[in-house]
Amino acid sequence: MLRQKSWIDEANERIDISDVLTSLGIFVPESVRNGGNKKVFCPFGFYHSDGGITKAMRVYKASNTVYCFSCSKRYSPVTLAAAKWDCSWHNAAFRLLEDAGFKPKTLEERWAEATAQVVVKPDVLSLADALKMYCSGISSEWATKQLDENVAETLNKCLGLLNIVETNEDAAKWLDACKKVMSKLLEEPR
Repeated sequence: MLRQKSWIDEANERIDISDVLTSLGIFVPESVRNGGNKKVFCPFGFYHSDGGITKAMRVYKASNTVYCFSCSKRYSPVTLAAAKWDCSWHNAAFRLLEDAGFKPKTLEERWAEATAQVVVKPDVLSLADALKMYCSGISSEWATKQLDENVAETLNKCLGLLNIVETNEDAAKWLDACKKVMSKLLEEPR
């Protein structure tokens, strides 16, 4: 996929809300960082009716957000930083990611990922069925011959090699070689 996530989505996923609060000068106790349910001071406390002397902001680790009960506002990492730095969400997201050392993938890297060939391993069960069908097609007595000890042992050896078949080329080589072995065995007079 060439389309990149927006900077805002990327920052909200990668940047911990507790780290944003800390960078804004708000002390976040370890118990809150570990998912505890406590309030911290709001960075906009000076606008509160009490002047910010009480802890009014609760941290929600599961959603990576905070809610200030005095401001009546929910903030994500990006919206909190944007409000504090008085800038756009896009600029706040970019600054948060840059401060965290995030390096976005270049267009060339995204193109390489999008056009990379996905190697699909051949279906070994279908290959096994193909060999058995081939054998039944060249031997009218396959139903009984497959029970012969030598035929059964050779067929099992062929099927045992399926665990090394990784590519379509391997599958073609395996099927060709096994057809030759089984043909020789089934055409021998008894």
